[in-house]
Amino acid sequence: MEIFVFLGVFFAGLLAILLFTKKGRVQADYVLAVWLVVVTIHLFAYFSYVSGIIFKHDWLINLALPYPFFHGPFLYLYVRSLSSEEPLELKHFLTHFLLPFGLIMSEIPILTLPPELKKALMLGNDKTFDIYFTFQSILLNISGIFYVIVTYLLLRKHKKNVLQKFSAKEKITLDWLQFLYYSMTGLWVLIIFIQRDELIFGGASLFVLFMGYFGLRQPSIFRGHNDTNLVEEVIETLTVPDSKYSKSGLSPEMSLSIHQSLVELMKEEKPFLQPELSLKELSGLLDVNPNYLSQVINEREGLNFYDYINGQRAEHFKALIRQGKGENYTLLALAYESGFNSKATFNRFFKKHSGLSPSEFLNNATQE
Repeated sequence: MEIFVFLGVFFAGLLAILLFTKKGRVQADYVLAVWLVVVTIHLFAYFSYVSGIIFKHDWLINLALPYPFFHGPFLYLYVRSLSSEEPLELKHFLTHFLLPFGLIMSEIPILTLPPELKKALMLGNDKTFDIYFTFQSILLNISGIFYVIVTYLLLRKHKKNVLQKFSAKEKITLDWLQFLYYSMTGLWVLIIFIQRDELIFGGASLFVLFMGYFGLRQPSIFRGHNDTNLVEEVIETLTVPDSKYSKSGLSPEMSLSIHQSLVELMKEEKPFLQPELSLKELSGLLDVNPNYLSQVINEREGLNFYDYINGQRAEHFKALIRQGKGENYTLLALAYESGFNSKATFNRFFKKHSGLSPSEFLNNATQE
């Protein structure tokens, strides 16, 4: 367990360095980087405890701070910084970190105790502050549940906007955010219900290792450039709920005209063959307001932008199969030719769209 936790310390620190040295850093990168620094210190504090190092060096005892209270706010603020139009202001950070820093201030009497007394507290041999630590535990449970809920609501809203405006959701780091959220939710389950340090910190170390693996597979997270323009486009054209379409300036005649132009464009120019086609780009080709185009697709096709564009790609793939190209090219090659940019997305969406896997569709087409 000690080695596993130490790996978590090492990789958390390494990922933080990658973020601080990344090109084109934005606010979200700094939020994640500072969070990883906190994770590094938190894991190291536990490592120094289980390895016994903390009892050989008195100053290390001062690392025993209420770090878990930081993780919920950091996750929420990271998701919000990636999905917000404007950079977060200082007041947002102060609001969410008021409790963690307040608890640190409240622990000053403990931090100023002689090393021997602090060691006794850590080992459970001194019950002087039991009431305080029980109160802190209750606050931690409340904080964890609160941030699990508010982050879920924020992520659900962001996911809806992404699916409404983009055809290649992998590029919006949506899967990355969902990975972070569900991983942290799992850790909160361990913290609140299991309450076994070896499982909690083992899970936290595993979380860091998978964070590195997952994040390094997505170029925009720890290296390369940010796809911030894509996120900004999502915000520029926020999804308009159906209940608000009644206030839209789009007339039925205009809606019909836009839809006819859209159908013709799809048939003649096939813009869906562009793997990273966005609503803003498509509306530019049609010379219409992005919100109007989104409304037309919602109302006249009954689909969001993501499903509509990938539906066009799936039909193009079917046409290629019917032309006999499946005999000379792999299914993945035809998927890429149809505008898909991911094998996983292609297989998942085609099954959803057609009720058959790509290979099943090929077999059926061959037998006809």
